[in-house]
Amino acid sequence: MKLKWQIGTIGLLSLSFPILMWLTLSRLNHSYQENLLTAGQQQAQLIANSIEQFSTEQDRHLSGLIAQPIETPVQLNGLSDEWQTVPTYDVGKNLQFRFGQSKQHLYLWVSVIDSSHEPMNQTNINQQKDRLTIAYGNAHGTTVKHINRQPEGTVSDHRILPLKAYWHETASGYTVEIQLPQTQLTGLGIVATNHTVEIEHYGHYANNNIQLQAVFNSDLQWQQKLSKITPDNSRLLITDQQQRVFYDINKITEQPKNDDWLTNVLYPLIFAVNNPSVSHNLDHQVVNQDFSTGQISLTLAHPPAHRSLIRTFIQTIGWLFGIALLLLLVFLAYAALLAWRIRRLSRQLRHVLDDSGTIHKQLPFMKAADEVGDLSRDLHQLLAQIDQYTDYLKQLGSRLSHEMKTPIGIIQSSLDNVSSSQLSREQQDFVRRAAKANHRLMFILNQLSSLSRLQQAINDNERHPFDLNALLDDLIPAYQKPNHVIRFQRAQQAVFINGNADLMAQLIDKVIENAYDFSVEQQPILVQLNIDTSNQTYQLHISNQGPTLSHEKLSTVFDSLHSYRQQQSQTAHLGIGLYVAKLIARFHHAEITIKNQYQPDGVVVILSGNYQIGI
Repeated sequence: MKLKWQIGTIGLLSLSFPILMWLTLSRLNHSYQENLLTAGQQQAQLIANSIEQFSTEQDRHLSGLIAQPIETPVQLNGLSDEWQTVPTYDVGKNLQFRFGQSKQHLYLWVSVIDSSHEPMNQTNINQQKDRLTIAYGNAHGTTVKHINRQPEGTVSDHRILPLKAYWHETASGYTVEIQLPQTQLTGLGIVATNHTVEIEHYGHYANNNIQLQAVFNSDLQWQQKLSKITPDNSRLLITDQQQRVFYDINKITEQPKNDDWLTNVLYPLIFAVNNPSVSHNLDHQVVNQDFSTGQISLTLAHPPAHRSLIRTFIQTIGWLFGIALLLLLVFLAYAALLAWRIRRLSRQLRHVLDDSGTIHKQLPFMKAADEVGDLSRDLHQLLAQIDQYTDYLKQLGSRLSHEMKTPIGIIQSSLDNVSSSQLSREQQDFVRRAAKANHRLMFILNQLSSLSRLQQAINDNERHPFDLNALLDDLIPAYQKPNHVIRFQRAQQAVFINGNADLMAQLIDKVIENAYDFSVEQQPILVQLNIDTSNQTYQLHISNQGPTLSHEKLSTVFDSLHSYRQQQSQTAHLGIGLYVAKLIARFHHAEITIKNQYQPDGVVVILSGNYQIGI
């Protein structure tokens, strides 16, 4: 696992504390909440039983048409916007009405489906007999008013007074908005009469008469009874099945202000109650209980201490989560920064040794006071020591050659003096062998001295584009020998390389010379130049048939002073030919490798790099 993910995982563990605290306290609150809800349901059941008993004993049943409060002022204009929150009474399939109260006035909104509707105009207005009949009763008796069908607009017939009405035609019939008289109604009946082939009546109509429906009016005894059974700091709402309010007893004295956004967001997540008969929030719980003629909605306000405790707990949880998330972000940022520093140091270490063989000792974060800085400084010291040792090795050949020239000269002069004297044949053989060994030693010292200056000499050459294809065309014929044949497969186009043609010729010379030494006589040496036009890369293959190399030798064959020739040659070989080839390949930003090949056995040297399309 990467370092940034390890530190990120540790950062995620910082969330465990608020999560465990949340789970623990929410379980405790769940148990407390269950007891609270159970107590609320028991209270609601007791209140429902008391209402049933009082209704039976006093013969005071909760029934009748309820005038629902209308929130916005009613305007008699045919529009139904202010009526949207008022439940509908359905009387058959052709008539429905809404009954509401606003500013001490009672209002009706009646909708009639009349399929026999014809557009109203001034010529047929007296012939139209459709009408809407409103009957209402009060302490003075019963009053019946007929509102005849008319064109769109306010009803101007004075016979409907004290009613006020507005007639509105619809696609399926008509609607009428009516303001009832400002009096306490005891009954209300609505009938729509439709004159087609035969007369049809919709609404409260039976036995050829309009039937008054009882209108609910609050009762003082009910008010007193409900006030007694309503718990303190709670609200009792008694409604019918369509949520029309019979009685509303409100004993909640405090209206808390929920301006804490954190609590409003987290409370439903922590203390959510999945129960259709109970709703629960920070301030109160609402328990719904059905009874024979309606429904009870009991709102129990929570004590201030309970609300304060819950609010403090939620705020604590919220702040803990916020701090934990902030710490997590800090951990992730620090992990990313630390991973970047380590990657930068690693990337710099991969490029410590450049193409010219120079060791770059300067590393990033050298002045940092942490462990990464200590690591950079330790690596800097290590690279400085390696650079000193490498420089010593580079100068070793020259120093050794300089120091040994004098003793080798003395040995050579001594051998010359001895060879001029009268010696036996055996003594002359010893002198010749010693002279030959002395010449070989001098050759080795000269090679070592030149090797130390070889890399700098290669890097000092100028670069210019040249065609590798054309260079091979010129070189290959010069390498032909009687006992070896070189076959060249050229590329199909010019292969321009930015480098030095003389150095590339020296590389090819070293590789082909090595192929001669290891190839079987009379077997051809194959030189093949391939290109990949999509990536603009080339590969030069120089292969020969002969012995293969072991895996260990494949990894060290390009090192200096490594020679794997098994037979002795006329010329001394110190194993620097392929090393020189590697230096020249590096100068051309190319890669040189060697691989075994089979059927037939042999080796292949591959030089690969990038080329230019043209100059």
